[in-house]
Amino acid sequence: MPRKLLQLIPGLILYGVADAFMIRAAIGVDSWTVFAQGLSVHSGFGIGIVTNVTGVIVLLLWWPLRQKPGLGTILNILLVGPGIELGLWLLPTPRPYGCGSRTSYLACCSSHSRAASTSVPAWVRVHATAS
Repeated sequence: MPRKLLQLIPGLILYGVADAFMIRAAIGVDSWTVFAQGLSVHSGFGIGIVTNVTGVIVLLLWWPLRQKPGLGTILNILLVGPGIELGLWLLPTPRPYGCGSRTSYLACCSSHSRAASTSVPAWVRVHATAS
């Protein structure tokens, strides 16, 4: 039992941190996190707290089914939310594209000059001619 707990607890926290990576990257998140994100925006609470509260509410709604939740279910409710908050605290907020860094400036300049010559990206032309 202790070995499983030693695997489960860091795993749930890392799952929350992984959710934070997806939130910060704005690449799309799972349905549970989308729901928590929407409630977070409208309520003003952090997404981790909303995730925990939502989990507790779902667990209370589960009670009339007379199903006993396991330790993993309870730890999931308690640890994923703080993992999200930890990840969002650790990860910097990305800057918008083209904020003045040299790399983004060069990317803008080179893409505009190529756009005038052709609408097909260079990597597509290279792969098309190679095959």
